[in-house]
Amino acid sequence: MGELADYLVSFAPWVGYVVLTNVLGSWSDGYALGLGLAFGLVVYRTIRRDSRFLDIGTLCFCGVMTAVSVSDPTSPLRPYNLPLSMAAVSAISVVSLAIRSPFTFRIARLHVERDILDDPKRLNSLYQAHVAATSWWAGSQFVAAAASAICVGARSALGAAAIQSVGTLLPAGMTRYHHARAERPSDDQTDHSTDDSTDDNGEEPEPSVTRPGGDRLESLGELGELPS
Repeated sequence: MGELADYLVSFAPWVGYVVLTNVLGSWSDGYALGLGLAFGLVVYRTIRRDSRFLDIGTLCFCGVMTAVSVSDPTSPLRPYNLPLSMAAVSAISVVSLAIRSPFTFRIARLHVERDILDDPKRLNSLYQAHVAATSWWAGSQFVAAAASAICVGARSALGAAAIQSVGTLLPAGMTRYHHARAERPSDDQTDHSTDDSTDDNGEEPEPSVTRPGGDRLESLGELGELPS
């Protein structure tokens, strides 16, 4: 599964409940679908030993909102679906940072080259990059939640939807930026690889070959010592 597909699957419960709520006009059905998708995702990843805090947080949010929507279909919380969902994503992001497991890092580490995971310095750079990325999710979603709540209060559904789009696309773009920056080799690594390809005099070493008996020659300069 690619990185983009992984993100889409991780956010499928959120997308599912929003779409179904708007299509059917029933927030209880929408949250029930989100709860079912979240539960299936938690079970699937638990079996694969890939449990993630994002999945647990999604399951809890959908569970609470399903209970509210079923027990009180006319609850005053109903118009605030979008602000509540963004506030929940923000809270999940903050908690994942607090437990030192940024949710974007948990996804990203499954989709990077093995040499990054095997290099402690590069792995730490990847982790720090996703601390920044997850922080963008926490901040952007919080601000968007507050702004969209104002729009909902002013009965501007279009404004709330536009704010949600910006509040989601902005951190998604910053996640891509920080991830790409962490994947690039550092200057030190580039200099090290260059140094390895030259000798002490700054010249490239001559290629080595093997003697007929299997002994390794130090350079092509020893070819004259081979028996005729």
